[in-house]
Amino acid sequence: MRFDAQGEVLSTDIQSIASVTQEEAADYGEQALHKGSERGWVGSYRFKVTASSQETVVVCVSGTSALGMNRNFLTTASLVFVGGSLVVLLLVTLFSRRAVKPVAESYERQKQFVTDANHQLKTPLTLIRANLDILEGETGPSEWLSDIREETELMSQMVGKLVALARMDEEAAPLETRPFDLAEAVADGVSFFAPAAEQAGKSLEAQVPPALEYKGDEGAIRQLISILLDNGVKYCDPGGTIRVTLTAGRHPVLWVDNTCAQVGDLLLSRLFDRFYRADQARTYGNGFGVGLSIAKGIVEKHRGEISAQKLDDRTIRFRVKL
Repeated sequence: MRFDAQGEVLSTDIQSIASVTQEEAADYGEQALHKGSERGWVGSYRFKVTASSQETVVVCVSGTSALGMNRNFLTTASLVFVGGSLVVLLLVTLFSRRAVKPVAESYERQKQFVTDANHQLKTPLTLIRANLDILEGETGPSEWLSDIREETELMSQMVGKLVALARMDEEAAPLETRPFDLAEAVADGVSFFAPAAEQAGKSLEAQVPPALEYKGDEGAIRQLISILLDNGVKYCDPGGTIRVTLTAGRHPVLWVDNTCAQVGDLLLSRLFDRFYRADQARTYGNGFGVGLSIAKGIVEKHRGEISAQKLDDRTIRFRVKL
């Protein structure tokens, strides 16, 4: 198609194509001019505009075959991509199952072992305590019997905590959530540990609101509070202070601070690891290194956060956001 300077059609040449009339060819040419570009597409035709001072020539070439080839190429490439992705996914699934299966089986055996050990150890531990009572009744209290009883109690506690950890690992274990007074739970925990703190020559202070409703597993939360307070009283420096603070809000926050001269030497990032105990902490009491792991499991079950931080050179803080 040839156009003059005003854009009027001078002539059209459709000798090389029979599917387009003179009027349609002129219309394609006008559309090409209106696009304002040298090259492009008008319908299924590829055009090129060549302008001179006298006239403008628009050449259109059918692009049906090119479009078909492009569509076929994109379709083929998409099918190859989807098929390849499915094959890769299948291979990854098969090989990952083989790789993970031993780990999963080992993990299940470990949990089963802990559960079985709990049942197998409860009976002999109960029998030992009963025999101790009989011996004390016949021979009277003695230092050796007291040591045996103390170690038996420690072993019973250890077995119970191992079972608690195993149950924490079971994601399917549901929480018995219901509204309860969180402030009352914290206050009860403080009252329970106050005599032990006083007997050890340590100060236990608390700042708790009169009431604070929270929806969660009350038994688990009370266990969490007990673990943190027991940890604070046990590992606080002699003559030191344990401070308990509970703040209200959309997400209640519990702080338990205690003085600890060795806080600078503690690996705070490892305090929640199972069976981890800092050497400095062993001086101030007996522990198994699983209490804080249980506390972390309880908090995570409630979709909360727990952390340990160095408040200053002599104070460690445990922060729980529920």
